[in-house]
Amino acid sequence: MRVIAGRARGFRLETAPGHAVRPTADRVREALFSILGNRVAGGAFVDLYAGSGAVGLEALSRGARHATFVERDRAALKALSSNLRRCGFEGQARVIGAPVIATLRGGALAGGDYDIAFLDPPYRSEETATALGLVAAGKGILSGGGVVVLEHGRSWGPPGSAGSLSLSRTALYGDTALSFYAFAPPV
Repeated sequence: MRVIAGRARGFRLETAPGHAVRPTADRVREALFSILGNRVAGGAFVDLYAGSGAVGLEALSRGARHATFVERDRAALKALSSNLRRCGFEGQARVIGAPVIATLRGGALAGGDYDIAFLDPPYRSEETATALGLVAAGKGILSGGGVVVLEHGRSWGPPGSAGSLSLSRTALYGDTALSFYAFAPPV
């Protein structure tokens, strides 16, 4: 696994051993950032269920001004810290070593005004809908024009809405799907 484009292009990323973490494939990351386009440069990015940080590191490499990574697995956190150091992004990153649901409920991301929130929970996890709802409801987590991207298995149907967020698009890549949520206009 490597950084695909930008300032850290070509850097090989360390991953956590074992099966506790499932990294987002290069082709899925490439498609994700193609869809996000100009939203990334200069924006704030939060990578929830970050694993070794491949998605958030890609955002930083492509010009995001800041990225916050939330991950609870110790081996993944070790790989993430190493990847941030090797790519030279330590000064633009914040790492929270805790479960995502507890982090969202505890308000650790409040005031972040993130332009992009990326969620990659374990496929078929019962906490997926909860995490999505907490991001939607969190005060100051998303900026006014923020977008949420949920990576999930192709066979799982994402919810059509979560709080003030509405599903706007789902893109399929083999067994992986990316669902994009944006703020729904007030009624």
